Amino acid sequence: MTAIATLAFVPALGNTTQAATWYHGTPKIFWGKWKSPYPPMHTTWKMSIGRTYVHNGLSDPDFYNHAKYKYLGHHVYKVYGENPFYHSYGAIYLKWYNHNKIGTNYPHTPAKYTTIYHRY
Repeated sequence: MTAIATLAFVPALGNTTQAATWYHGTPKIFWGKWKSPYPPMHTTWKMSIGRTYVHNGLSDPDFYNHAKYKYLGHHVYKVYGENPFYHSYGAIYLKWYNHNKIGTNYPHTPAKYTTIYHRY
């Protein structure tokens, strides 16, 4: 009788978690050319974001080709892609402030180290 009662309630205990949705490419709101007006190292950083890539950096290129992304909430997106220079994969966080201002950060980096970029 206990086995029958247990089997009767098993279907009611379904999995309630939701899988994160990854989308191909980069969010359209970020497409374009960006530069940092107030860089942390007194150097103007430039970034180019296209349909399937994020190219960032100055002397040490930070590329994310064949990108895919997911929305994390509060206008923050995680972009994941392949870095052809290092033959590895990595991620970058992009935050949307408005049409002319975005922020970037890396996984496991405090928010105070966010680099701000403006469209040019």
